[in-house]
Amino acid sequence: NFVGRLDECFVDIGKENSSIKHKNLEIQTAHTIVWLAKVYYKLGDEDQGKQSMKCFNKAKEIYSRHKADCRKFLVDCDACEAKIFILRKNFESARIIQEQVIDGMVKEYPESHPRTADAYYCLGRILMLLEKYSLAAKHFNTAISIKSKFHGGDHPQMAPMYAFLREACVRQPEDPICQKLISKIDAEMKKMGELSEDAKAKVGTYMKQVKHGSV
Repeated sequence: NFVGRLDECFVDIGKENSSIKHKNLEIQTAHTIVWLAKVYYKLGDEDQGKQSMKCFNKAKEIYSRHKADCRKFLVDCDACEAKIFILRKNFESARIIQEQVIDGMVKEYPESHPRTADAYYCLGRILMLLEKYSLAAKHFNTAISIKSKFHGGDHPQMAPMYAFLREACVRQPEDPICQKLISKIDAEMKKMGELSEDAKAKVGTYMKQVKHGSV
């Protein structure tokens, strides 16, 4: 109903001459729809996931009309849609969308930007669900390389990345390079103390929840 009422609003706006005021109104409305989409997503079930996707699509439709000003917002919408596909256990679609997110991030931000690192990290997590551990490890390495330039190797934000990289390596027992890397990762994570153990536990929970469609 909320999105339907917004449709009526856009019809009225469309009758007016184009202006900065109307453009800004549309963009602000799109921001509101994105907020609503995130609320639906947080509710976490299949029906709310569908509502969330509907809202993101509506927001993207609006942002696309003002693409020159809204490219970063479009990338953010794609990133959220990838999470919804994970909720639906449609991991391949999540992978495709997240690769688009990385392409968008590289265009909108410097390649060494922290948000770009987060995008690589998210793609790595998706690839873990597809059991593409070698490729996942590659993206985790990229994320760690970028993020460590800003925060240092022992920053709390690094713990989840190291934990997922470690898990990707553990799941490749026949790869000698991965097995050697595990000891190096453990050495880095040891510096973080309890943070590292907490991160490892969350990785295990993440992988288990996905099997039941709870991520």
